[in-house]
Amino acid sequence: MDWTPDRLTSIATGYWQSAALIGAVELSVFDHLDVPRTTEELARRCGAQPDLLPALLDALVGMRLLQKHQDLYQIAPGAQALLSRHSPTCMTEALRYNADLYRQWGKLSEVIRSGHPAVPQARQLGQDDSMTRRFVYGMESKAKAFTPVIAPMIKLSPIGLLLDVGSGPGTLSRALLERYSQLRVTLVDLPEVLNIAREICSRSSVMNRISFHPANYRTDPLPRPVDSVVYAGALHQETRPSARRLFRKLFECLRPGGSIHIVDMMLEEDRTAPLFSALFQITMLLIQPSARVFSQTEVIQMLRETGFQSVHLSEPESSPYRLVSAYKPEE
Repeated sequence: MDWTPDRLTSIATGYWQSAALIGAVELSVFDHLDVPRTTEELARRCGAQPDLLPALLDALVGMRLLQKHQDLYQIAPGAQALLSRHSPTCMTEALRYNADLYRQWGKLSEVIRSGHPAVPQARQLGQDDSMTRRFVYGMESKAKAFTPVIAPMIKLSPIGLLLDVGSGPGTLSRALLERYSQLRVTLVDLPEVLNIAREICSRSSVMNRISFHPANYRTDPLPRPVDSVVYAGALHQETRPSARRLFRKLFECLRPGGSIHIVDMMLEEDRTAPLFSALFQITMLLIQPSARVFSQTEVIQMLRETGFQSVHLSEPESSPYRLVSAYKPEE
C-alpha cells in the first residue's frame, strides 16, 4: 500500500465520524427524525442549543445518515431500519453502549503502558447499574443484527433443553426457540445481567419456554444434563487456560450426542484479520487486559482436545462473527 498524507489523515481523524454518530445517539437525535423536523423543533425535543445543533446535523447528512430538504432533517431512507426507534432492527442501544467504549479508547496508550484496564469490567457486569443496563441493552441491539444470519446455521434437536451460557439478554436463544417450537432454554449469566434479561424476554412470545439460572458460569455449577449448549459473544473474555476449563465444564453438561455452538469474533491464524476482530482485541485490552480474541484454529483445537467430535467452522457472509459447532461422542 502506498501511503499518502490524505490517507494517513483520514485514519487519524476517523474518530470524528464516530464521535458525531455517538453524539447524535446521546442527544436522541434519531429518535425524533422518523418525520421531517426543523432544527428549532428538534433542538427543543433533544434539549440542545438550536444555534449549535445544525453543525452536527449537517455532518450527519454528509455521512448519509440523515437527509436534508431546505430546513428540514429526517433519517435517510437507507438508514431507517437501523436508526429508527420503531424498527425491530434498530441499533441505537448498541451505539449508546459504544459511547462507553469510545471514552475508553482514549486511554489506550495508558492501558498498554500500565497493564491496568481503562474501566473495571465489573462495572458493566453489575457494579454500576446504569452501565450494566447500557451493556445488556447494547448486546440485545447488536445481537439483533447478526442473529438472523447465525440462527439458521445452528442445527439443534427439535425437542430438548438448550443451555445458553453467558447469555446476556438471550437474543440468539429466543430466535432458536422461534425456530424450534418444542425447544426449551435456560439462560445462564450473572444475577444483575439476568434481571435485565428478564425484562427484555418478558416481551417475547417464547417467554414461557425460557428459564433463568443466575450464576457465574466459570465457578458455579451449571444445569445438567442438557441437549445443546450455545456460548455466544463471550469467549473473547477468556484466556487460553480458562477457555479450556470452560470447554471441559460444558462438555460434562452435555448428554452423549449433544452439541455445542460457539459464536464469537475470531481471527485468522496470523491474528491480523479480519480487521474488525483485530481491533476488537484492543477493545478487550481496555476492559480486561488478560482476555483474548481467539483464532479459529485455536477454538477448533481446544474443542478437539476436550473430546468433542465433528468440529465444523461456519463463516457467515457480511459478519465479523464465526460459528464453531461440535458434538459430544455417543456412548
